[in-house]
Parts: sequence; structure tokens; C-alpha cells
Amino acid sequence: MNILTSTSGASSIDKPVLIILGAGIEQVPCYEKAKAMGCAIIGVDRDACAPGLQLSDYKVIASVRDIELLLGKLKTLHLSGLNFAGVTTAANDVPYSVARVAEFFNLPGHSPEVVEKFSDKLEFKRIMQHGGILSPKYWYFKNYKEFEGWFLTTGVDSRFVLKPRDGRGSLGVVLVDHNSDLELAWQKSSNASKIPGILCEEFIGGVQYSTESVIIEGRLTTCGIAERNYSRLDEFRPHIIEDGGTIWDQYPHSLECAIDKVLKDAALALNFNDGILKGDLVMSDDGRPMIIELAPRLSGGWFSSHQIPEARGIDLITIQILMALGRPVPKEMLVATKNKSTCIRYWFPPSGTVKGIEGEDKLLAVPGLLQYDLFRKPGENQPVIQKHSDRFGYVIVSSDSRERSEMMAQLALNVVEIEIDDM
Repeated sequence: MNILTSTSGASSIDKPVLIILGAGIEQVPCYEKAKAMGCAIIGVDRDACAPGLQLSDYKVIASVRDIELLLGKLKTLHLSGLNFAGVTTAANDVPYSVARVAEFFNLPGHSPEVVEKFSDKLEFKRIMQHGGILSPKYWYFKNYKEFEGWFLTTGVDSRFVLKPRDGRGSLGVVLVDHNSDLELAWQKSSNASKIPGILCEEFIGGVQYSTESVIIEGRLTTCGIAERNYSRLDEFRPHIIEDGGTIWDQYPHSLECAIDKVLKDAALALNFNDGILKGDLVMSDDGRPMIIELAPRLSGGWFSSHQIPEARGIDLITIQILMALGRPVPKEMLVATKNKSTCIRYWFPPSGTVKGIEGEDKLLAVPGLLQYDLFRKPGENQPVIQKHSDRFGYVIVSSDSRERSEMMAQLALNVVEIEIDDM
């Protein structure tokens, strides 16, 4: 069985060996940073052609969610003479896999028990409630009949979000109100879950924020805050689709303090004293930040890898690798050195076959262009937008102000024309 493929020779064994779970395009910055830090890399992905694997010293072809297969292959590598120094991931919702690997090989990291408090959405909501942490109200229903009966008698005048108890990202997250096909909404949510029953959460219509924080010995530093863009809720309902987000050049101090406090309180309730903390928050009607979800990992969507370094000058990926290796993080790494704005927006063409893409060359002339990508090529199918991976592509721009970065992002979207054959 070809478990291990070495691409750089035995000399790499003298370097600290870092396991990186996932090798997709969003994990590539993690591979590049680890290389620059002098690590030998074991890249893990089920796709043998994943781009990160081209930067690996050793390749393990396995799903990062198949824990037993993953541990078995890594154990074989360990017995062959490789001494692992750490395990990590980036932009990948697999903190439980990271925790299991860390526990199995006695590496720095969180225990699976701590990580499960984040991944089990029902348990997470209970912890928030018990700790007095401001969070949207919730209900849990074991089956559709239970939910339907409750909604028709209690919830018909309000909006709610259905989400799988074990969900990740936007999979199975749907918005329901009195106009909804309740049974269809339930099916969409439950089909994305391996656990019977669905979490129902009150919908809060305030501004939403993504946050990225670092906690060291209980001290929390929020390195990035982005205002999330949900301007397309009505267009894609019942699916809840985000159209990027904007890091402002300057936030009100009172908002930063309020966000820090609720994050600190939530981390304390979760017994989470060290690590990366990704936050999804929403502002209540009375202007207080509420916790929607938290995760013990770095965000995807280029937030931690591109937007925050450009807007604040903080290298979160290097910080994460240092923590994964059990090394100290210098305090100066957590200090912002920039006050810029970055904005990411997405293309949302209609569904059908992609006939052509024009204007891509004009993107390079857009002021402040930081990065872009188009996920599909002519001849490929553009699906109906039902989840975040259905978006066509993105553009990220940087500027000295929030208003200008959002304007430049829209300009970048407009210069590209996507022709779709919907027949």
C-alpha cells in the first residue's frame, strides 16, 4: 500500500514535521508559510492532485474526515521513523480531526472533548445559555411533526433559521417564515445531517460580523473583524448565502470592546484558554453583539489568509503554525500595523452551462486588486445557488477606506461578463 510519497528526500526528517489536514487551494498559504518556517510537511487530502500536496514533503491520500483511516496511515508513517512535531489545518472545518490526531500522537492542541463543544451545535447553544452568553434563542426538534406543530402554533409570525446539529458552513442552513414550505425546508436541513433532529434558531436581522481572535493563556486578542454581506437573502431564500464581507479601515472603539467581551465570556464558558477562535456574531436590536457560532480554527473565504494580513498586518497563519508546534507567539505578532479596508465579493450568475467569460484581463487594472479566482470554465456547469460552494468566483480589493474598497469590489465584478446557456 503506497501510503507515503517523499518528494524531498530523507534530509527533511531533520526538520520539524508538521501535518497539515487538507491540501485545497485555501490551504496552500498554510503550506507556503510552513515551508518558509523550515518545516517538513505531511500533506493530507483525498485528492491526489490537490495543489497543497505539490508543496508537501510527504503525501497521505486520505479523507481528513475519515478519522480511523487517517490515524492508521499516519501511524504507519510514524513507525517508519518520522517524529511529528504538530498538526494543523486552515480554512477547513475539521478541528475535530486535528484534535484526534494531536491526542493520538501526543502533539500540542486541544482535546477532542473541548472541540466537540464547538461542533455539536446543540451542546454549544446550551453552554452559551448556561453561561449567560448573549446568543439567539433556539429550539431543538427531533422530527418534522414536532417542528411543524410548534411553528404553526408559536412561530408563524417570526423568522427562524434551521440548521443541522452537526452541520458545517452553509450546508443545510435554511431560512423559514410563514411563506415557507416547512416540510421542504426541514428536508433540506435534515438531509445535510448525520444526526436526527434539527436546531431551530431565531433569526436576528442585525448586522453580522466575522471575527478572528487569538487566545494565549486566557488573554484574547481580536485580530480581524469583517462586516458580513447578506444583501441577497431574499434572492436566494430559503438558502442563506453570504456575498463576502468588508474589513473597515476603522471600527468604533465601543464596538471592538463589546465584541471582545462577548468573545472572552464565550471562550471562558467553553473552557477554551489557548488557540485560534473564529467567531460569527450578529448585533441585537439593542446594539449588543450576540454569538451565533464559534469555531476553534482559522476562517476560510480568504479572511485569515489575505484580508486580515492586508488590512491589519497580522500574520494569523504563522501564528497558528507556531501554536501547533507548541512554540511561543511573540506579542508583537498580535499588534496591528495597518489600518486599511479590504472587501471580498462574489459572482452569482444564473445556472446553466458556462459559454464564455470576458473581461478577465480588465480585472488587473482595477485599483487595489488583491486577488481573484473564477471557479468554473467554459463548458462547465454553473449550479443553482444553494450553498457557498455554488458561487462562481470572488474578487478581493484593498483600499484606505471602507467605502472605496466596496466600490472597487463592485467595479471588479462589473468588468467580467459571464455568459450562461440556460437551455
